[in-house]
Amino acid sequence: MICGDAGSPIIVRTGEKGLSWLEVEAGGKAAHGAHVHIGSNAIDGLMAALSQLKSLEKFETWPVKEVEDAVAAVKPVSEPLGGPGEAAVLGSITVNIGTISGGTSTNLVAETASASLDIRLPVGLSTATLIKQIKRILEPTDGIRHDIVRAYEASWTPPDRRGDCTARVRGDKADGGRTGDGEYASRGF
Repeated sequence: MICGDAGSPIIVRTGEKGLSWLEVEAGGKAAHGAHVHIGSNAIDGLMAALSQLKSLEKFETWPVKEVEDAVAAVKPVSEPLGGPGEAAVLGSITVNIGTISGGTSTNLVAETASASLDIRLPVGLSTATLIKQIKRILEPTDGIRHDIVRAYEASWTPPDRRGDCTARVRGDKADGGRTGDGEYASRGF
């Protein structure tokens, strides 16, 4: 597998992190801002749940030795292009809170709040294990509902694996010279 998603056109990616997209909703009790004591702010509940979900970034993963070695080997090239810390991110869970919303007015206690998250997991950690951890965090929390809307396993192919490869080449950086839009290059190696 060669993955062209996210990354530099100079580096051939032979793997991709898994993902779980998660929607989290919090419920509360509306009240006027002058009477917060009779309300329950859904945004407060959502912020607490999101903070707990961010703790997944500290979850111990089980690295695959071949992947660790491949990432270490390309680090001198990949980090100047992808930014410092890229190698560490490739081997860990990342939690991105992509959207967040809540409440209807500044002077009202929010009755509802929601967020969407993009959680990425490294090779060696299954989506089933991640989802189990999400449930462990969220299910005991009153007023919080969650839904996994998309989940994919991490995948990779060892870079030294022999096989046939057909690639659709686009752009002028793919092989050092412009090949033309939509041209195909095929090579057995």
